[in-house]
Amino acid sequence: MKNKVLLFAIVLCSNSCENPPFIDRFYGIIVINNSSGDVYVHKADLNAEKQYPDTLLPSSNSMFLKIPANKRSYFDSKTTWEENIKNLPSDTLSVFFIDGITFENEEWETIRDNYNILKRYDFSIEDLEKSNFTIVYP
Repeated sequence: MKNKVLLFAIVLCSNSCENPPFIDRFYGIIVINNSSGDVYVHKADLNAEKQYPDTLLPSSNSMFLKIPANKRSYFDSKTTWEENIKNLPSDTLSVFFIDGITFENEEWETIRDNYNILKRYDFSIEDLEKSNFTIVYP
């Protein structure tokens, strides 16, 4: 019975509350890998070691996300991307793509020192809005 009452309260409040209780709101960026190989992706947001205008790769590869060939993934945030990007040093979000084979077989220091990336995209909030918060590689 408690579950029914809780569900009823959530449904009622979701129609009248700006932020319904017990429900976290996430803001997403879709990242699509349209290539024939796996890629690893890193977003240089406020949680990253480095942010634009510093475009060096981080000292560790632990924050990279693997996206298989012809698949998609997401960057999620509990705050809006407008707020996130506004708080970056240069109002710019950098997104790095590294080849999956390179990422998995080369030493990170070598990748980092040689800046062995496939692509780096730099986005303002306007750029993300125009792309409907979707990043497509390549």
